[in-house]
This record gives sequence, structure tokens and C-alpha cells, in this order.
Amino acid sequence: MAKKASARRHKKRVEHLSKLFAESPEGGREAWFRLVNGWLAEVRFRAHAESLDTADKTIPAIFGVYREAKMLAEESKIADDPHVVATLNTLQHVSAVEVSRFTDIHLYDRLRKDSTSRLREMFGKNRSRD
Repeated sequence: MAKKASARRHKKRVEHLSKLFAESPEGGREAWFRLVNGWLAEVRFRAHAESLDTADKTIPAIFGVYREAKMLAEESKIADDPHVVATLNTLQHVSAVEVSRFTDIHLYDRLRKDSTSRLREMFGKNRSRD
């Protein structure tokens, strides 16, 4: 039953986001950002549960949230929107950072630097620094 309800919810989200982005891209982006905020909280919750070793094994892994978000964006045909791409990158980065916090904290600095480099390449150089 839970899988059917989850599939119905996913289908409704796909239809809703597709419609919003078609009618009003700004409204679609607002709805997307609300979803992303929820996903970020879920990633942090799952990472914290994993660090305490109380993770529910029936819940998908931490990166499952990112995969779910990416699948939703692709099925809604909004994966090419620059704001969606940036938020997916952020979600992927936050997932990696949260994993590094409970595995080896030294990974965090490396991930942060790599992420900063990627963002700089994506959006151009920072004029105030370069």
C-alpha cells in the first residue's frame, strides 16, 4: 500500500510541477524550492539517524533523496531549468557533506573546495576575487 501511495504522490507532483512551469516559471520555481527545502531537511535527518546508527533500513539511503529529486525533475521536463540544475547540484553536495560528517570529517574540506570550484566554473569567475 505504501508503494502505491508513494507512486500516486510522485505522479501528482510530476503533473503539478509540469503544469506550474508551463504556466508560470516563477511559480514553478517557488514550488520547486519548497520541495528542495524539504529534501534538504530529509537528507540531514537521514544523516543524523545514520550517525546515531538508528537509521531505518527501509528508508532509502541518503543519496536516495537526490535520486528522487533528479527523477522528479526529469519526468517533469524541468531538468534543463538553470535554477533546478543549481538546486540539484546543491542537494547532491549537501548529501555528500552530510555523509562525510559521520564517516570522516576530513572529507568535508575536500568536498567543499571541489564544490566551490565546480560552481565557479559553472557561473563564471568571482569578479571581486579574480
